[in-house]
Amino acid sequence: NSIARAYADENGWDGNLDSKFQSAPIDIDWNWGGNKANLYIKKNHTLDVDIKDENTIDYSYQIAVQNDSSKEEYPQGEYKNYVRIYIPYNATVTSIRGITGNKYSIYEEDGYKIIAGWFNIPIKETYTLEIKYRIERGENSSDFFIQKTDSHYKLDLDIYKQPGSRKDAYNFSLTYPDTWIIESSDGLTRIENNVNRRFELASDQHFYISWQR
Repeated sequence: NSIARAYADENGWDGNLDSKFQSAPIDIDWNWGGNKANLYIKKNHTLDVDIKDENTIDYSYQIAVQNDSSKEEYPQGEYKNYVRIYIPYNATVTSIRGITGNKYSIYEEDGYKIIAGWFNIPIKETYTLEIKYRIERGENSSDFFIQKTDSHYKLDLDIYKQPGSRKDAYNFSLTYPDTWIIESSDGLTRIENNVNRRFELASDQHFYISWQR
């Protein structure tokens, strides 16, 4: 039903990973445990974006997951989670920590590079997953997140929320060169050469930031 599909797409209900979401890492969970442990899970995302210069951006992304299950009985129990982190296809991964057994795979799909593996959280435990990577401007500068004009640098950053997930805590921080003069920060808190915000990830989030050149 093309009409129904178009309606779902327009309202952001279909879960499609538009290319705009490459500007921030995407976390997709799958509870494989045959229980409802995800109802007892609390998640805290931390995204630190460090703009080194107009051609280089470093990302550090952490997910801390707390399992408040108190017993190994349905619907509680271990959160057996197969996690996939979607990042840009041209990203250079510099560090991966927290995947169960340090066993993971990296592959490309639909224009994304995907880091996949088990990220299991036993009852009454809190574990943290951390991914670090770098993005550099290539020959085709149109797909780089920082756009240059004669007078400005501009950045659109879109954070994706997995459909059906709860309202997770999210801490976002962006640092930029101290020679750049910020002009627009879209409601973010400014502190010297940094903008940041804490919020609940109840829906997809968009931030527009611009600097004078």
